[in-house]
Amino acid sequence: MNADLKADELREQAGKLYEAGYEMIFLHARAGLATPYLSKKWFEALQVIIDELAAHNVKFGIWDEDNFPSGTAGGRVVANHPEMRASYLDFVSENISANEHKIVFCQENAAFLRGFFLSDKGEITDISEYCGTLRRQWTPRRLEKTCYSLCGNIPLPHRRRNMDITRFAIEYTAPENGRIILFQIIRNYNLHSADLLNPLAVKYFIDCTFGNYSKYLTEAQLQQCAASFMDEPSLLGIYPWTENFAETFLQNCGYDILEKLPDLITDINPDSAKVRFDYRETIRKLLAKNYLKKIKDHVNSQNMLSIGHLVRSEWLSKANISWPNEFRMFKEFDIPCCDPLGGGVGLPGEIAHHIGIKAVSSAAHFFGKIAAGADAFAVGGGVISLKDLRYMLEYHLVLGITWFNIHGLYYTLESERRDEAPPSLFYQHSQWPHMKTFIDYLKKRCMELTGRHICSFAMLYPSCSLQSAMPDEENSDSQMHSIAELLLANQQDFELIDEITLCEQDIESFYQQYPYFVVPYAKYLSADTAAFLEAYSSAGGMLIVCGKIPCIIETGKIWQTGKNAFVKDVYALLPESPVSGENKKDILLRQIIREECLKTYLFNRSQKDFYGKFDGKEIVIPAGVGGFTDEFIVKKNLSSKIEVKSWQLNCSANHVPLHLWFYCGGHIDLLQVNAHDPELFHPDKIFYSEFFAEKSLHLELITENAALQNCEFYLNGNKLDKFEWTEFRDCREKSCVLEGLLLDGKNQIGIRGRILENPPYLRGNFSLSYPWGSSSLPWLKQWKMPIFFTDRIDLSSCGLGTYSGRVVCSAEITIDIPGEYMLDAEEIFDSGKLLIDGIDCGTKISRPFCWKVHLDEGVHQLVLEICNAPGNRDIKSNLPTGIIFNK
Repeated sequence: MNADLKADELREQAGKLYEAGYEMIFLHARAGLATPYLSKKWFEALQVIIDELAAHNVKFGIWDEDNFPSGTAGGRVVANHPEMRASYLDFVSENISANEHKIVFCQENAAFLRGFFLSDKGEITDISEYCGTLRRQWTPRRLEKTCYSLCGNIPLPHRRRNMDITRFAIEYTAPENGRIILFQIIRNYNLHSADLLNPLAVKYFIDCTFGNYSKYLTEAQLQQCAASFMDEPSLLGIYPWTENFAETFLQNCGYDILEKLPDLITDINPDSAKVRFDYRETIRKLLAKNYLKKIKDHVNSQNMLSIGHLVRSEWLSKANISWPNEFRMFKEFDIPCCDPLGGGVGLPGEIAHHIGIKAVSSAAHFFGKIAAGADAFAVGGGVISLKDLRYMLEYHLVLGITWFNIHGLYYTLESERRDEAPPSLFYQHSQWPHMKTFIDYLKKRCMELTGRHICSFAMLYPSCSLQSAMPDEENSDSQMHSIAELLLANQQDFELIDEITLCEQDIESFYQQYPYFVVPYAKYLSADTAAFLEAYSSAGGMLIVCGKIPCIIETGKIWQTGKNAFVKDVYALLPESPVSGENKKDILLRQIIREECLKTYLFNRSQKDFYGKFDGKEIVIPAGVGGFTDEFIVKKNLSSKIEVKSWQLNCSANHVPLHLWFYCGGHIDLLQVNAHDPELFHPDKIFYSEFFAEKSLHLELITENAALQNCEFYLNGNKLDKFEWTEFRDCREKSCVLEGLLLDGKNQIGIRGRILENPPYLRGNFSLSYPWGSSSLPWLKQWKMPIFFTDRIDLSSCGLGTYSGRVVCSAEITIDIPGEYMLDAEEIFDSGKLLIDGIDCGTKISRPFCWKVHLDEGVHQLVLEICNAPGNRDIKSNLPTGIIFNK
């Protein structure tokens, strides 16, 4: 939610969501919000939405933060309680030679913690007693005319200077070669993060957020709240810190972390890895106890589910620096989630997402959660179609996700807001009329895939190695992902499990369920984990150690059992796949037990149809499509094809963005500009854009209402001042009819004032071409509708290259013999809805674009409504648009 939250718009847009089939709507403050977050007006706006949703039995959810990251209450925690600022450890390190005398300073505004001399021999000396405060540098000389009195008649000029800021510093003479290391505490001064390790900060956060919801919403409204969502809570720095951390560490680990601080940043001896592990394990316990569990307990007490995700899970090494053992952290959610973003999710080159999604789905299984979730489909930009969304959905489903927060639905995309995280999912999307088809499919598949997951492989989530790593250590992310890819590409599904959770399992039942266990690229294991895996191997399980042989972290010694289980070629040990055929690596598989039956779900992640076999039966899986095996088994087609001799096409008004603007001294392309140049955005500049048209055209200029606050529009020197609200792309757009002002040939749109953030559009009944070979000087001509075609239609060749929206293809057919018939389209860009004699025969958003219907003898009217993605309309992305019929 952003902008100024007008009641009428909120009701209308809430209606669009429940009409599309949404079951719960999260009320999420987002960048661009013009209504103060957590203010009385914020809650008045929420009440409008909640009451509208309640009237249609749709639940709402609390997004527990102003945008993200969670945990700050829109900055209130830190603003009202500066002592609750997040803090972290940092260090200053300088080399020093034997007998050298040196002064080493902490950063400005840093609190000194400890100082050490680390000799080249690896010996540590605490030199904290040499620390004090010091001002070292003189400021430049300045001339002052007075010192004390501001009203003296005689100026008494004199020269002055003073010294810079006071900082902590150590002055030390080294007995031998080595380095001085100063550890300091850096506190957050920018209101970004509260101290999530501090239970008092978390309590205040709960009071600020959930307490205000209880204050402003009625009991009936609160009963409509089903969940709270936590979005990427953030700690500061590589080494988070909090008050009393050292005391807590001593209680948990039995030694003083302050004496071991150098071990956090360098390997001094074999014990250093254990120090880093213990440090991060203490962080993990504090986060779980003081933050995650307290949030979950509170929302559960209010009959809400705790849902959310932590940091971006696909980056294991990064995630586990500040959220140690993220896998185990998922225990503190009712529905743990992942957050893979972008239009490339699931594509073969994006295998980094395997581990992040698998960590969530596996954790949900081992911790007995309601479901594994995804904060999905966001940041796709203006080119994403429903076909693309289904591709991303199938990828999530086959990896075990069965709950979706369809992120990316925004209240308005006006002005700068368009570029914050372009979603292309809400009503601004030209395929929105078919969104319910996607939502219904999503809900159906989630229900069908809810069951007991069956697979032969378990793989270690290497929490011990991740928690003991140094920040600059070469990480094993790519190797972990390569092992995941090897297994999945050979149809060997797997579960991840961290070391703590592994040791909680019953060895015999674990072996029975997972006869193969992979230890991938682990540098360290805990002694308990090693003992469990040795017992697992003795029980008959196949232990596979790959990449490297780990050491036992408590002793630093090589794990001998791991040495014996080490293999160079994991592929040679894989069981035979039930899938055969060329490019079978593109087929991902998931098996579940549902209703006492084993069901297999397959997903073809390639851009080509797959022809092969499953368990000896011939199957065909269309590109980018998932489903159960019986849906893909080749069957004899008994339906006759519908043969159409001629189709005719009609569509609504065409449109084209005006993105190239000239000014004195240059030009600017609004689709390419990356930064606000003060010269270009000067309020007194004059800009113009040219197009060519026939004088008789009925044409409108459409622009954001926000643009009209900053500039004036002109057409051929005539001021345009009759702008009216219009429905085009967003709820905040206006149009002006250009009738009577057009010239035959070249026309010029002028802007006086600040250049626009986004291109305005021309809309009308025109065909579009660029006869000069430039995509920036459009030629608009009267079109002739309908357009007739036979087996294919390309909208670009019809002068509709920037059109996005609904086109209607209609035809008349004669059936001589009643029976089953099939209308088969090889490809539709991007979705199609078929009506025969006014009866809805279904909507297809991805391949196969094939409809089977029963037709009686006689004449029938066919209507195929096609919707394409908005990329051509908004950014001239040259996406294919149209239809190809299978003859």
